[in-house]
Amino acid sequence: MIYDKLIIYYYTGTGNALKASEWIISEAKNRGIVTHIHAIDRNYKPNVQEFTANTLFGFCYPTHGFNAVPAMLSFMSKFPKVAKNHAFLLNTRAGMKIFNYNTPGLSGIALLLPMLILFLRNFNIRGAYPLDMPSNWISIHPGLNQNSVRFIINACEKKTKKFIQTIFLGKRHLKRMCIDIPLDILIVPISFGYYFIGRFFLAKTLIYTRECNSCQLCVKNCPVEAIKIVNGKPFWTHNCESCMRCIAYCPQKSIQASHLIFFSGLLLFFIPFTDLLSNILFDKAVISNEWLIWIIDTIIAMSFLYFLYAVIQKLLKYTWIEVIFRYTSITYYWRRYKTPGYKFSDLKKHE
Repeated sequence: MIYDKLIIYYYTGTGNALKASEWIISEAKNRGIVTHIHAIDRNYKPNVQEFTANTLFGFCYPTHGFNAVPAMLSFMSKFPKVAKNHAFLLNTRAGMKIFNYNTPGLSGIALLLPMLILFLRNFNIRGAYPLDMPSNWISIHPGLNQNSVRFIINACEKKTKKFIQTIFLGKRHLKRMCIDIPLDILIVPISFGYYFIGRFFLAKTLIYTRECNSCQLCVKNCPVEAIKIVNGKPFWTHNCESCMRCIAYCPQKSIQASHLIFFSGLLLFFIPFTDLLSNILFDKAVISNEWLIWIIDTIIAMSFLYFLYAVIQKLLKYTWIEVIFRYTSITYYWRRYKTPGYKFSDLKKHE
């Protein structure tokens, strides 16, 4: 099939998915294909006037919790139905460098679930590729050094161009995804756990520190509008998707992932709230279903975490409280990662 147009929709936190999208756009332009690229930030709606019968659609996004980022899943599920247009998917995931090898991350259902959604929107899936861009989850590990980042990005550029060239030739490219399926299926429970619980938990681990000058760049550039200003300082709501954009691009490096909140929150999940309440109110256990007990305990633990977070945010204005949380946040000591060559304003493209 000869494509007359390529439209890429992307979601990016630190720039990895955007970089991959730009490599693909460059290859398309070299072939004389008309191109459009759109960030799906802030509830972007696709412009159906751009669609043609021979348009190739691309969806590029990061892997969060071994799943596609929720904002992209929502975008895909609401996408207008098409007339069997061809489409490809590309998910970026936690690539590392060990010696001279670009080690792979894991996708989980980050490709499988979006493929199903797009199939139901009448798309003809031509390719799906897991791209091992530099890992950017600095809540968990320090940003990679420049040599590692350069090595990984160079390797990923070659892989991306080879992938899209296959699509442009009218062939399918699913082999790399299929190789990973056995491992991806094994971690499906983690994917669902993150989607329904983990992401809401992690949303309440981000805090500001004394370096914050209230510039509000994090608020203006959050792709899902998850940050609001409370008492003059940023406050992360449950909509936060831990994309790392704010923490990576903050010019003051004032945003931290609080490991004190993280571990305190984990402890809450080990408290048998249901049994304690039953014994206090009724002098006996009144619920025997283990799943129901787990659900109730989880809801109560999350409620306590959200209350704790709100209190901490109010107390951070006191120097000694701020010092405790700043120095117990390991991210305070770590380098940031952002895709080379980008600044805040570069991450939202509509061309």
